[in-house]
Amino acid sequence: MQLPTISCLAFLLACAFAVSTVRVPDNAHELYEQFKRDYGKVYTNDDDEKRFAIFKDNLVRAQIYQMHERGTAKYGVTQFFDLTPEEFAAKYLTPPIDDQVEHVQLNDLNA
Repeated sequence: MQLPTISCLAFLLACAFAVSTVRVPDNAHELYEQFKRDYGKVYTNDDDEKRFAIFKDNLVRAQIYQMHERGTAKYGVTQFFDLTPEEFAAKYLTPPIDDQVEHVQLNDLNA
């Protein structure tokens, strides 16, 4: 096997091990209630259950990121912990540039 392939396999095995050892913290509900107080989040009962499930998923995701951290960041609860990655991207990230937009050269513009 070539070195890049071995490195890739080692990384995948490490990820699989990390995922298998990560679980939702026992105090997840307390963390969620604190999150809602800290960030002024209020939900209907149905939405609260959905947001709590997303919050727990994000707690696990943060644990996995922290396990692979190399000293440059700390992962934890933020004001966005009630959003899925897709919801966050749709709400806060710049949408992709439309390929249909016509590109105009500056020298094509009349002064």
